[in-house]
Amino acid sequence: MILPHAKSLTSGTEDVPRPFLASQAITSAGLTDGVATLMVEEMVVAWRRGQRVAAEDYLALNPELCADAEAAIRLIYEEVCLRRNEGQDVSLSELVRRFPQWRTELEILLECDRLLESSPTAPSFPKVGETLGGFQLLDELGRGTRGRCFLAAQPSLANRLVVVKVSPDDHGEHLSLACLQHTHIVPLYSEQELPDINLRAMCMPYLGGATLGQVLALMGEVSLDRRTGQSLLDALDRVQALRPVVSSASPTRQFLARTTYVRAICWAGACLADALQYAHDRGIVHMDVKPSNVLLAADGQPLLLDFHLARAPLRACADRPEWVGGTPAYMSPEQSAAIVAVSEGRAVPADVDARTDLYALGRTLCEALGGTASGATVRFPRQVATSLGDVVRKCVAHDPNDRYNDAAALANDLRRHMADLPLQGVANRNLYERWFKWCRRSPTALLRLKTLFVASSLLVTAFALIWAVFLIPRFHAAGRALDDGKVLLSRRDYSEAARVLARGAALIEGFPGGRALAQEIAGQAQRVQLARDADLLHDLVEKLRFFDSAAPFPLREAKAVENHCRVLWVTRRTLLDRLEGALNAESEARFRTDMLDLAVIGSSLRVRLASDAEHSNSARREALRVLDEAEASFGPNHILFCERRAHAQALGLDDLATQATRGAALMPPQTAGEHYALGRFLLASGDLEAAEAAFERALALRPEDFWSNFKLGVCAYRRHHYEDAVNAFRVCTALAPDRAEPFYNRALARAALGHTARASQDFDRALKLNPTFVVPQFDQIDRGSPDNPSER
Repeated sequence: MILPHAKSLTSGTEDVPRPFLASQAITSAGLTDGVATLMVEEMVVAWRRGQRVAAEDYLALNPELCADAEAAIRLIYEEVCLRRNEGQDVSLSELVRRFPQWRTELEILLECDRLLESSPTAPSFPKVGETLGGFQLLDELGRGTRGRCFLAAQPSLANRLVVVKVSPDDHGEHLSLACLQHTHIVPLYSEQELPDINLRAMCMPYLGGATLGQVLALMGEVSLDRRTGQSLLDALDRVQALRPVVSSASPTRQFLARTTYVRAICWAGACLADALQYAHDRGIVHMDVKPSNVLLAADGQPLLLDFHLARAPLRACADRPEWVGGTPAYMSPEQSAAIVAVSEGRAVPADVDARTDLYALGRTLCEALGGTASGATVRFPRQVATSLGDVVRKCVAHDPNDRYNDAAALANDLRRHMADLPLQGVANRNLYERWFKWCRRSPTALLRLKTLFVASSLLVTAFALIWAVFLIPRFHAAGRALDDGKVLLSRRDYSEAARVLARGAALIEGFPGGRALAQEIAGQAQRVQLARDADLLHDLVEKLRFFDSAAPFPLREAKAVENHCRVLWVTRRTLLDRLEGALNAESEARFRTDMLDLAVIGSSLRVRLASDAEHSNSARREALRVLDEAEASFGPNHILFCERRAHAQALGLDDLATQATRGAALMPPQTAGEHYALGRFLLASGDLEAAEAAFERALALRPEDFWSNFKLGVCAYRRHHYEDAVNAFRVCTALAPDRAEPFYNRALARAALGHTARASQDFDRALKLNPTFVVPQFDQIDRGSPDNPSER
């Protein structure tokens, strides 16, 4: 079973998770049967990627789907199947609570599903000599508590030798192996379900050879300094002699026969890391990497075996899986903790992902290299280089964050060690080893260096000076680039800052002694990107604020803006995770204000777009949910209580309205932003005098705030205080001279005062900044109506 988990969205370059984007595209295509099928397939792909998209997400983004009961039930049942595949219990009561309109259909569907899932009889494993699924079982290769492996002949294909693995039919190993076609993973030829005996038979190639565990056991008495690559082959052949012969002539055996034992283990580890990376890329974690699950084929190739514990990554605090397994000696700390938690009926306390396989592979390499582990300390014989030991120690680090990020990085370092190249995942801390690596990969340069050293120590000194002269300017230039990047970041010149920092990083890339500076440059580059993202979010929310302050937009455009608010709010967790701790206090406060406004504006707009009372009530309930999420993410706030009270009163939820009133009283607005938010709420409610007072309190705390001045001008205009409106909008034009709205509103106020010449100048300026504005005729401006001036 696959443990469910909630993936942190994006983390890359996308601002919106793919499933939501695809669903929006489906809406425009119409809800046909073909499109409904695409939506089901999209949900499956999303869950495989770790995005636990619920049926409600698609129904909310595609309200037309609710009219097609059959398509909606297909989508709901797909979610039920995906959740059950991950070990979750799905009850009828839960589904009826979520989808009461389809109660009858759901009851019929789950009853049919229950009848189809009646438990089979207990399995009884076959014995050697029997025929199973068209295979003649010749010999038993191995067994476990939940399966048997047999050497078998396949009469239908010239009696070729194969391996048949028999296990209960509730295992999903065949599904994991079916999508794994890799050189270093034993492939799956075929699979048969045998319902009469409750078994499943998987046919795999017979490659001869032995497990790494068997080979290491045979070599146990041979000290590491006496082992060679040929020793591996000899032990392999001793085990192979007990089984039918498989052709073993191969370039791999020739390589192993010539190389050292340590290099042979490094090569095998890199091959296995490649196989793990291939599986991890497809959302599969092996969960049981160990020597006995590594096959050394007759030709010497290492292959991963036994995917019966394989599953998708486990996520912390998600629904508890039915079971989690592993081998204690090779399990990572987080995997062991997960097993304990599941056995006690608790949720998994920490993520168990691809890094747990790296831990197990590190333990396997440690055992193969003769290492010993005592607590957190891992020691190796002197024949194991310091850098190779550091690679293995990084794999078996207690904290998953201290391990390699992925198996590909581990394979890369193992191969770089074999090629005498500097490692990328760990520090090359042994100078003696680094020197000899350089000597081995650069023999010609070494000969010249020896000649120079013998000829004259002066030339050696000159060489050292040249080396220093070459490096020091680079480090100085990189340091200047770092300082310049900080200055450009403070000026918000993000593109130039990123370019300067990239140039500084390139100057010291790969040079010794520059790791700390390179990390500082990389950290600064990340802060530049995060600051750019925060500014982009602020610009988007600023546009939403102008929309919230504008005259009614066409329905189609209003729906598009509301949908954009919804999508942005769905991705808030990703934005919070990326920006947390990376911004200064001012930027972080602005970010919190932006996100709160996004929640409030989007909710209010959803209510305004409701076509009738029923949709309005539904929109208000959705708004209450968003307000609860905002409070959970950013803490309680006066305006959140006010908004909650308004929606609760409209829905007749008196208790909730009373609680919101009490909460608002206990948390009066303190900051300029909170006073502004209260004023905006009062303005939308029509309480102009109270709104004007709130905006004035906000300006007393922050006189330069654009929005408080802008809304104060709107209040003044609606109260017929046109001179005050002109003064407020004059401040706005000074604060944002590139905005058309303040000029447009000041023009309306001046026109209401009869200052037509100056009003015309403001209208002309507004049209230059935004040609889409429509300038009214002066004789058509109703100076007595408080609702005439557009809040644009």
